[in-house]
Amino acid sequence: MTRAARIAILAMVPIALQLHAQAPMPQATFRGGTDLVQVDVSVLDGKRRPVRGLTAQDFTISEDGQPRDIQAFSEVSLPDRVQPRDASWTREVPSDVTTNQAGAEEGRLVVILLDRTIPLGEPTITARRIAAAAINQLGPGDLAAVVSTSNGAVQNLTSDHARLLRAISQSDLSTGISDEAKEIESEVFALTSRTWSTLNDGRCQCGLCVLETITRVADAVQGTTRRRKVLLFVGSDLLVQTADALGSGGLKNDVGCGHRLRDARNAMLTAVDRANLTIHSLDPSGLENFSPATRASSTLRAGAIADAVETATRDNLKRQGNLEVLPDRTGGRAVMNTNGPDLAVPEIFRESDSYYLIGFRPADPSANGRFHQITVKTTRHGLDVRARSGYTAPAAVAPANSPTAAAVSEPVREALTGLLPAGATPLDVNAAVFAVPAHGMRPSC
Repeated sequence: MTRAARIAILAMVPIALQLHAQAPMPQATFRGGTDLVQVDVSVLDGKRRPVRGLTAQDFTISEDGQPRDIQAFSEVSLPDRVQPRDASWTREVPSDVTTNQAGAEEGRLVVILLDRTIPLGEPTITARRIAAAAINQLGPGDLAAVVSTSNGAVQNLTSDHARLLRAISQSDLSTGISDEAKEIESEVFALTSRTWSTLNDGRCQCGLCVLETITRVADAVQGTTRRRKVLLFVGSDLLVQTADALGSGGLKNDVGCGHRLRDARNAMLTAVDRANLTIHSLDPSGLENFSPATRASSTLRAGAIADAVETATRDNLKRQGNLEVLPDRTGGRAVMNTNGPDLAVPEIFRESDSYYLIGFRPADPSANGRFHQITVKTTRHGLDVRARSGYTAPAAVAPANSPTAAAVSEPVREALTGLLPAGATPLDVNAAVFAVPAHGMRPSC
């Protein structure tokens, strides 16, 4: 195989990761094992700046209220995102070094999830600002990906800022309808809440596509232990459960969404716990006016205005509560009730400039699939500790001939098409050139 053919084959692999070449840096050692639970811990001072230089003696950790001994400890400090001596273009032009061993490096894995609940209009512009702000905050060793729940994966993990920004600008972020159309829908179908419409949207029945996307992201980054894994959920809502019982109230036409949501939610939470993924929710909706009567195009009658305001207020509180679920569980932040949510992105990145990896041995090592609460504290006063609130123990492995095991994706396919490549998977690639009638010579592999 010629050198040109090898280069062409490498260009065909869509998941190749771009890493900046940099001088070797001493790495902290995190000695763990398959029987240890790893927790990423950020410690912030009163100005939300990361606190460095702490030791294992400065932390206490408990599982289900019972203290556990720290078996592994390491501090990770990422390099500065801006080097004064570097030209600005060096932060935007990707490196010419390509590798699939990125999981063993230090830095962040940042997944920007642009959700289908982003409202039309100004919130769409705000959502793009949030995503662009995140890309501009990427450090020398960070990798980012852009994912959408309306049109699938947009850009796999890369350090190429231009490709990430292009993916954001070319994406159709929202699948929703305007507020005026929702009012008309409410009048025609006599709906008291937008929940019914969300559950029965044929483009994402029961809202399962969002939970399943988060599950796939968590599964994709699960194998990386040293990198800080961050998911930025950009959307106005995250449906995690139905408010009413099946067959009652506004959900009388629910066709079993409650059960399917429960199963998808449990699978998502288990995957997020297993991956040690920190999730931040950023709402691009901005400050809302709850009075539809203020719109010139409003079709509501005067007698229905009070009910509409009450319903809008209730729905707003409910969706904001939904957005807080994953940040509360994973140690992230929920940014809401602001017209400038993108301004919080630098603070989110700054909080993970330095963090600690803590490992402990679970009290019950059995594979029982149960959730266990984690509490991490520091003996230093006046500091804010941010860490996930628990983990789900692995479930028993299904037999090799069981239907569940048979449905597991083939390793090589996952290595080539997954969000993060599997560097340990052996792979041989052969290329051949052959003639195609009327089309000339084409390479094939």
